[in-house]
Amino acid sequence: MAAKRASTCRWQKTTLTPAWQSTSPNLRSLAGFAPASPPSLKALTASLRVSSTPSPFKKPPPTICFYSGFPDTFNSFHKVYPAYLKTHHVIISIMPYYDQKSLPFSSPFGPSFPSVVSRLDAILAPAVAAGSPITLVGHDWGAYISSRFVAQHPSVVDKLVLLDVSTSLDPASLPLIVMYQLTSVLSFLLGLVPIVGRFIGLLPIVLYPWKTIGPTPSEWNMPRDKMEVRPFMCYPYFQMFLGSPLSGDWKYLSPKLPETVPTMFCYGGRKRCFFHNREFLRTLHEREGSEYHEMNCGHWIQTQQPERLVELMNDFGV
Repeated sequence: MAAKRASTCRWQKTTLTPAWQSTSPNLRSLAGFAPASPPSLKALTASLRVSSTPSPFKKPPPTICFYSGFPDTFNSFHKVYPAYLKTHHVIISIMPYYDQKSLPFSSPFGPSFPSVVSRLDAILAPAVAAGSPITLVGHDWGAYISSRFVAQHPSVVDKLVLLDVSTSLDPASLPLIVMYQLTSVLSFLLGLVPIVGRFIGLLPIVLYPWKTIGPTPSEWNMPRDKMEVRPFMCYPYFQMFLGSPLSGDWKYLSPKLPETVPTMFCYGGRKRCFFHNREFLRTLHEREGSEYHEMNCGHWIQTQQPERLVELMNDFGV
């Protein structure tokens, strides 16, 4: 993606286009929408429209993109994004195909990480072309994809907010993290079995002792409208352990955040495992314009401490 450039056109209001009507095959499978209407309105793709037609806006409003992870629905940030509807162009995105019932036949093992990063590139492309300042907010796998995107396109994003997942893992938490993630890989592989896969693929996840050795023992019973687990949704774990090593993408599994992008990292302190290490926190502390915060909650910061998160984001200059 090219570096951001100033737009010579005046700004027109955002137009919502149903994903199934999109002429772009990339946008059809991108799970993103601008919630100018109720968040239950799924399968919408936001498009920033710039035109030479006179408009009350002399310049594009800032863009904020919320990117959630496994196994979240579009409602994951429902307590956070309303705070920015009047001041920002808001985009809500989930992992590709998480709004579908299965993976497409053309991609039975799920999209690769480079492909997912490219899809995020496509989501943000209109904002970049319009010269809109961009804040990227990622949680869980959304934080990982956001980190990879910023590492590849440091000139595109103005501010980065990572929620509970960093680019480096806590060594002490690694055994428990690997165990549940390998269980997710098994769930994905069992889900590939014809006819019965959608049922037997859930068994490893359902039978896993989350309350005793899970990373977030008190959070598995989240409201169904915030998360919905299907075996195929575990494809990021498959890509991490098998897809990326086989494709050569393993070299880029630990992205290095550029110093030029101010980064705020928020993590829940009430967990058994941590998806960051001390070195990562020290780097943010020493980097000008970056910061980190421990929250009095678990993994799903955006649903457990939404008011505090909005306060920290505003103080961060979002």
